[in-house]
Amino acid sequence: GSFLLSIGYMGAVIAATKRVGLRLGLGGFAALGRMAFTNYLMQSVICTTLFYGYGFGLFERTTRVQQLGIVAAIWMFQIGFSVVWLRIFRFGPLEWVWRSFSHWRWQAILREIPQPVEAGATP
Repeated sequence: GSFLLSIGYMGAVIAATKRVGLRLGLGGFAALGRMAFTNYLMQSVICTTLFYGYGFGLFERTTRVQQLGIVAAIWMFQIGFSVVWLRIFRFGPLEWVWRSFSHWRWQAILREIPQPVEAGATP
């Protein structure tokens, strides 16, 4: 049953994104996906710091409701971080490293800032 439930959740998210798009802020999920590698490793670092002994040691000390709050807080942080990062840069930091190594040359990471065109000048 869990496989069918996950398919249902994915279908609902896809339908909602296509129906309402960026109007409800669902566009943040696009930024989250464009930085999936960075966000995956960031989640690992955050959660191991929260739950393992070398961090706050919260393993088996939180309720399911508290865990849902932690998950929501991490996701909100990562969505905001991803949106802001991608306004300045073309890729996430780890996606840039991965792409640079896979292409065997450093990739341009900064977004190109459009230069203002003077009046009467041809672009």
